[in-house]
Amino acid sequence: MIAPSETLTPDKEVQDCALFRLMATSDVHANLLPYDYFTDQGDQPYGLSRLATLIKRLRTETANTLLVDNGDMLQGTPLSDFSRTPAPDTAPDTPSEDTLNPIIDAMNALGYDAAGLGNHEFNFGLDWLQRATGQARFPYVASNLTPTCEEDRFWASRLLLRRDVTCASGATYPLTIGLLSLVPPQILTWDRHHLDGHVTCTDMTDIAERLVPALRAEGADLVIVLAHTGFGPEASLPGLENAALPLSRIPGIDGLVTGHIHDVFPGGKALAAPGTEINEAQGRINGTATVMPGFRGSHLGVIEFDLLRCDDRWRLRAATARALPVAPHLADRLPPDPALDARLAPAHHATLAQTRRSIGTTTAPLHSYLSLLGHNPAERLVAGAQRRALARAVEGGPLADLPILSSVAPFKTGGRGGPGYFTDIPAGPLALRHGADLYAFPNTLIGAVVTGREL
Repeated sequence: MIAPSETLTPDKEVQDCALFRLMATSDVHANLLPYDYFTDQGDQPYGLSRLATLIKRLRTETANTLLVDNGDMLQGTPLSDFSRTPAPDTAPDTPSEDTLNPIIDAMNALGYDAAGLGNHEFNFGLDWLQRATGQARFPYVASNLTPTCEEDRFWASRLLLRRDVTCASGATYPLTIGLLSLVPPQILTWDRHHLDGHVTCTDMTDIAERLVPALRAEGADLVIVLAHTGFGPEASLPGLENAALPLSRIPGIDGLVTGHIHDVFPGGKALAAPGTEINEAQGRINGTATVMPGFRGSHLGVIEFDLLRCDDRWRLRAATARALPVAPHLADRLPPDPALDARLAPAHHATLAQTRRSIGTTTAPLHSYLSLLGHNPAERLVAGAQRRALARAVEGGPLADLPILSSVAPFKTGGRGGPGYFTDIPAGPLALRHGADLYAFPNTLIGAVVTGREL
């Protein structure tokens, strides 16, 4: 494979040409349908179902496509969170861990070819993740993640996918795509209680520098890296969380899918990196075709490879990247895919039955509008609930007399979630969806014994 910028010399006889299209999702966070379960409102400008309409449309334009996911697909809404545990007796129709995971079911229906693991895939533990990914009709890959016991590996360290590519002349030739997937090593801290002693995670740039040449040696015509990481420092630093810029400099990578920070490239916030070559128009960073497809199913990442068939092998003439929105304007939205909507209807209605369950009342409104500026009733309520839960857990034990400090993060305060990303619960009846809105992540409550000096 030659670099996109390399000029073909006259002695290279061009036999044929072909367009190969990579389609990528990232950070969908279980937003399968355009529905906000926290506010109980539909017709949202995002969701995998809207992406499905775009995916099917792009597949009609060329037979040469590959559909991949870049992680953080399996967690993020009540639909995904309720699928991880057996349903309570009060809601027998709710999905349980023994049923087909609705996110995997949707991905199977859309014909994903491969998927990487993001940091949130580990929120429910390795056993849950193994059950979920075991239902997939496509492989999972995690290149910088190694189980302490090789028998516990349920993902590939790298993939070689072979596809027949149809050229402009109508002739077909085999194409081998090498695939890596990278996840921030910080997962060992974020989900330590799930991963400690079970897996190790190495630096993303280091492992890519080792495995890209290995994929080439194994016959890869194209090398694509699914990097669940965002734009950060330009230089490679040990254990970097957002390593997309150093990764873009590694020779031999033809396409780079990024994510994690929920931004868009090309076309999102202006990416300023003085020592980095950025081509927004063609979607390239340091000459590498790079895409970041937003979050919640807001965009579909597309990298198009212009391939030449020369001397009975493939050569890359050019590669360009785009991030295609499903809702370029609020009044201009791609419709959801009817087939996927119908497939997900049972899980959707079961989730609504759960989120609408009554859990109490509030005499005052609860919101997060000014939580970054000072004390906020919504966060005080969560902090109090955490404190009481931990007090009950240590009651009657040696830690019962220790004072408890409860720490809460203001989760929904606009920012990268958008101008509508706030909690706003009126006074009156409380449903389970309101509780989930106050605390949007399925975190595990942890109590740590610390000294005053440590605090």
